[in-house]
Amino acid sequence: MNTYNKIYSENKNVFGLKPTAILETALKVVSNKSIALDIGAGQGRDTIFLAKSGFAVDSIEKSDVAINYLKSLNNSNICPIQTRIEDFDIVEDRYDLINAINVLQFVEDENIPNVTTKIKAGLKSGGVVVIASFTEEDPSFLEQSFKKYFAKGELKKLFSDFEIIFYREKLVDDNPHGGTPYPHQHGAVEVVARKR
Repeated sequence: MNTYNKIYSENKNVFGLKPTAILETALKVVSNKSIALDIGAGQGRDTIFLAKSGFAVDSIEKSDVAINYLKSLNNSNICPIQTRIEDFDIVEDRYDLINAINVLQFVEDENIPNVTTKIKAGLKSGGVVVIASFTEEDPSFLEQSFKKYFAKGELKKLFSDFEIIFYREKLVDDNPHGGTPYPHQHGAVEVVARKR
């Protein structure tokens, strides 16, 4: 947590102001825009976008610097909660949309089934989940810089009981940011899936 506190303290809008592109795509298939959960919200680019799109947003993040920033927005549609996803009890059938962008790579591999089960249970029928994470194709995989790297097709299999609306695995170029201040690549997986 101290690493991200430092990054967020020293860099305003580390990952930019625009929402994640896959989240914008997902909103096109969300039928009810009532309540959303943003997991690993960081400095809130997706949380703010969701609130502006009409959602009440439960925004969870472990960095107190990021949470304090979200609180400072004084937006009644945003409920900042400081916690880790592993420790957060997702209320069943609460959310129309759950957003988990670049957060699951920080979860221990053995905790992924529990976390994905909680995400599934937290969605209402017809609710949509949006996930982006890292794959074993990521250049950092050999160094095991992160806790979880998804194998080919693994995330799709985890959500095989959902309607898969969008799924992609690819190598992507990433711009410099607070965590990695030089151009780099990631093996990335993205999924948008709807609860049946």
